[in-house]
Amino acid sequence: MDDFGARIRSRFSRWEWKQSGAIGLNALAVLGSVASVVGLFLGAGGAMAIRDVFIGCVALSGLVSLWLGAWLYKASIRRSRYAEAFFYAHHVIHYLRNELAQIELHDLKSEALQERAQRAVQLVLDAVSRAFIVVTGANCRACIKVLQEPSMLDGQSITREQMCEFGEVRCFSRDSVSAAHMTPDDDTPSRLNRNPRFSDLFTDETLRFYHGADCNDQKKHHTDSHEKYPHGLPYQSELVWPIRLPSSVYPQSQGERPKQKLVGYLIVDCRRKNAFEERVDFEIGALFADALYGFLDKCHVRYYGYSPNKDRVPASNGSQAVPVKG
Repeated sequence: MDDFGARIRSRFSRWEWKQSGAIGLNALAVLGSVASVVGLFLGAGGAMAIRDVFIGCVALSGLVSLWLGAWLYKASIRRSRYAEAFFYAHHVIHYLRNELAQIELHDLKSEALQERAQRAVQLVLDAVSRAFIVVTGANCRACIKVLQEPSMLDGQSITREQMCEFGEVRCFSRDSVSAAHMTPDDDTPSRLNRNPRFSDLFTDETLRFYHGADCNDQKKHHTDSHEKYPHGLPYQSELVWPIRLPSSVYPQSQGERPKQKLVGYLIVDCRRKNAFEERVDFEIGALFADALYGFLDKCHVRYYGYSPNKDRVPASNGSQAVPVKG
C-alpha cells in the first residue's frame, strides 16, 4: 500500500512542477496580447497615414496570432492533462488487482477484510482526487458513499420502495487530504429520498452519472446538504458515478426483471463552478468506478441490489441479510 501511495504522490509532485512552467508561458502570452492592443491604439491614435495603418495592421495580426496561439496552447494542455490522468487510472487498476490477490492469498475475514478495504480505498481516492486536480487545474475531493438500510426496519423484510423512501447514504471513505479536515457532522448519513442525485441513480439504471455544475443553486441541485451548510456548500461542482454491476449481465428468467447490483457512489467535487466537462470527465470517473466495483464487492462492502441467487439487502450492522419482497 505504501509503495502505491508513494508513486501517486511522486507523480503528482512532478506534475505540479511542470505546471509552474506552464503558468509562466500563459503569463507571457497575456503580456504579448496586451502589447499588441497597445500597438493597435498607438497606430490608430493620430492621422491615418499609411505608416499608421501599417502599424495598426501589424498590431492586429499580432493580437490575433497570439490569441490563436494561446487557444491552441490551452487545448493542448487540456489534452496533456487527460493523458496524465490515465497514469492514475492505470495504477489504480494495477493496485486493486494486487490487493484482490493478497486478500485471496491470506483469506482475510470480516473485520480484518473491512479494515484493509478502507485503507486501500482511501489510497485509491487519493489517486482519483489527484487525477481530477490534474484535469481541472483546481482542488478536487473524492469520496465513496454506500447505501444503508433503514434502522427503523432493521431485521425486517423491506421492499425497494421502502429502501428508496427510508434508506440512507453514508460515507465509506474519503481521500486523505479532505478526510483530515472533516468533522463528525460532515459525515452524518443523508436520506436517500432527499438526494435526487443518489435516488435517481438507485431507481433508474439507465442513468450513468450525475453532474452538478452549480451546486449552490438550490433550484438545480437538490440535496439535504444545504441544511447542513446553510451558508453555502463547501463545493460548487460535483460528479457522481454509481459503483454497480448492471442487471444486463444476468439472464432474465420467466419475465422477471433483474435489478442492478449497486454498491455505492463515487463522488468527486470541486470548489470551482463548472469545473468539469461532461463529455470527457465522465469517462475518467466511470473507469475508476468500474475498477472499484469488483474490489468492494469482493470485500463484502454492504450493498443493496440484485444477487444472482436471491434478491437480498445485507444489514450494515453485521446482522444477517434480509430478503427483499419486491
